[in-house]
Amino acid sequence: MSLKAGQNLLVAMVLLLGVAGCAGAEPMLTATARSGRLTIDGKIAEPDWRKASPSAPLIGPIDHVHEGMAADPAYRTTVRALWDKQNLYLAFVCRGPKYFATLRKHDDPLYTQDVVEVFLDVAGDMRQYAELQVSPLGVTADVYHTWTRPPDYPAGQIDTRQLVNHHMDRAWNLPGFTAATAPLIENGREAGWVAEIVVPVGGLLSRRHLPGRLHSGQNVRANFIRYIYTLGAHGQRIHHQLNWVPTIQGRPHISPMAMGIIHCR
Repeated sequence: MSLKAGQNLLVAMVLLLGVAGCAGAEPMLTATARSGRLTIDGKIAEPDWRKASPSAPLIGPIDHVHEGMAADPAYRTTVRALWDKQNLYLAFVCRGPKYFATLRKHDDPLYTQDVVEVFLDVAGDMRQYAELQVSPLGVTADVYHTWTRPPDYPAGQIDTRQLVNHHMDRAWNLPGFTAATAPLIENGREAGWVAEIVVPVGGLLSRRHLPGRLHSGQNVRANFIRYIYTLGAHGQRIHHQLNWVPTIQGRPHISPMAMGIIHCR
């Protein structure tokens, strides 16, 4: 069996496992091949971005799927994707009247404030995956997750006994990972923010002993997360989570079974 055929078989097996674990088929986002130059500035004004189809709006976590924020058009969040041989390009369009972001250093705990997150499992076996974060201020963080044994609990549950098999490498950095953010302007008014992200996926593929370049027809398992922190009546910050594939609130990093597919076309 060729390496490409083996990879496609592996993705198919993971899809079947995911259907069993998530009680539904994973969503798919088509990544359009980049044909022109991109300026990474958060504005996503280039023709390639205009041709890229957005994902379905992100929804609430699996334990609060019908949370009001997920259904509120004021907080509608979608993702678009482009690709070339070396990179995935992702654009989060995050609507919302305000955001909470003050952290300024790479690898700060961005998840404690408003942030978008990308999870990428390039081999499709739930054993290793990258977590990439971008705040509304354009600050980034990256983490690498490794399991000695893939978790076998469903997406809506956590078996803490299995977490001994999970390792988070917070010191890991993905060379070439960059991002830029900009205000989302609609009808002449600021309506949210946009994060434009460059993921040098070749390094992730090579780490898993796969060909280090993307190709047409290739699938990459992924999930997209948005954290929103609103201000409560007594001044406390209230955490909300939106996701492409639902995970437990606050636990997307230990839910590799809950991912969709980015399909390179």
